[in-house]
Amino acid sequence: MAEKKQLQRQVKERTGDIETHENCAIEALNKHDEELAAELAERIADDEVLLKEQQQQLQYISEQEQQLNKQLKNAAKMIAHYQNELRLVKANQSAESAIKQLRGSSGSLGTNLADMSESLKRIKSRQQHVSDVDNALQDVEALHGDQDLKARLKARGIATGESSVESVLERLKKKQVLA
Repeated sequence: MAEKKQLQRQVKERTGDIETHENCAIEALNKHDEELAAELAERIADDEVLLKEQQQQLQYISEQEQQLNKQLKNAAKMIAHYQNELRLVKANQSAESAIKQLRGSSGSLGTNLADMSESLKRIKSRQQHVSDVDNALQDVEALHGDQDLKARLKARGIATGESSVESVLERLKKKQVLA
């Protein structure tokens, strides 16, 4: 990002330099100083080549930045997913530990069974919650992805399944010609 800002600043400066040199060249031509105007024109041409290269580099950096942001977003989703899975594993380990403790103690079996039942309910509740969150994320992602596709199709004038005045008129004209 720092490189992008620096490049944007350089593009702006180079554009200003070109404009300044153009004004000076025009003034030199008005004063009939062809040699100075030619020297300035050469400098302008060189600056324009550099400006084009900087603009291309800026475009490339912007595209890379967008890709990186997309990858970071996906990585964050994956981390959240793995954290949920880790919670489930820990919950299952706790349940297994509770079961082992229950099996080891025969004196307070009734109490331990109740505790185990409560633990299993909590685990199932956590698992259901994680499943609900995962399903909700998938639904949101599917909805967002579908809306993005519809917006891009509409922006390019490709059929989106919606009736427009033009499409209805075109259909009616075709029916009229066939009748």
